[in-house]
Amino acid sequence: PLISEPICRWAKRHTIPTLLDAGSLHQGTQNLSGKVDYLLASETFARQHNPASNLASALNDFANIAAHAVITLGARGLLWAKHGKTGEMEAFSVKAIDSTGAGDAFHGAFALAVANSMPWREGLRFASAAGALACTRLGARSALADAAAVTHLLNHNA
Repeated sequence: PLISEPICRWAKRHTIPTLLDAGSLHQGTQNLSGKVDYLLASETFARQHNPASNLASALNDFANIAAHAVITLGARGLLWAKHGKTGEMEAFSVKAIDSTGAGDAFHGAFALAVANSMPWREGLRFASAAGALACTRLGARSALADAAAVTHLLNHNA
């Protein structure tokens, strides 16, 4: 947590997009949540961030501190906010065996989508597909899908 803020400031000075995987509320995620370009929050983080609010209100709070905000909801999909617009996206329907690593797969795939300048909704779908596929096998790293598997799921769920 101590080095994350200086790295974030450095990245912003060099126009490198910054992304936060906010899985749970602690000092590091609290400090960075308003300093990144992409705030990707779990439902847990959203509820811990403002226990009295509903998820729509939490998303609105996040949209006020980050240009792009997402609340992931696991098998229920996700909520998003970008430049004053909001929406939701359903999760891909897969036969889930183990959700270990699904969030990490989502965040890694989303970072790749940003790095490749994918359009917003396309990047969210790409990340969602990667997260869903991670649930179809046991483990975290061993369950990560390759680009071909993600593309296959996307093409068969258009």
